[in-house]
Amino acid sequence: GPEQAISLAVSGDFLNVKFGLLGQPNIQRTTTNGHIIYSPVMFNYSLMPLLLVYRYDPISITYYFAFLNLVSGLLLYFLVKKILGFNVALLSSTLFLFDATMIYHSTFIWTHHYIPLLSIFIFYLLYRFRQKQKIFTPLLLGVLTSLSLSPEYFYIFTMAAVFCFMLYLSKQKIR
Repeated sequence: GPEQAISLAVSGDFLNVKFGLLGQPNIQRTTTNGHIIYSPVMFNYSLMPLLLVYRYDPISITYYFAFLNLVSGLLLYFLVKKILGFNVALLSSTLFLFDATMIYHSTFIWTHHYIPLLSIFIFYLLYRFRQKQKIFTPLLLGVLTSLSLSPEYFYIFTMAAVFCFMLYLSKQKIR
């Protein structure tokens, strides 16, 4: 589709023409004054190595994102198994992997593909922080939630929930 083509074109321009700090323009979200909203650039940065490895073939890059969804389902299984047991892990990973929406999203290049994987890592770090409160965990959680905010601005509500949960769990509130 056109959005996938724009994503690849912008990433290709970063490689071949001029590197940039703005992501792809959201031309369908132009304001009445002609202002254009730009998508965050992190997704375009992640496409750059894929363009080089797969020699600018969009179908091969799509296979990468299908593989990424499989890895996310596998990591979801291991995380839920560790926390809630085998039966719940099998059910949750099956629902994730065989969901019609996830299968559909595996067929194209989209900035939101990283959100499930980042969310799994965030939940894992919250689980670990609940067990062992290491100083490095909140920093890593901040980085991961910021990366999750990059493809989807509504993730700010999840970011706020993670922050509040961290405050609730933290033994040293101010630090």
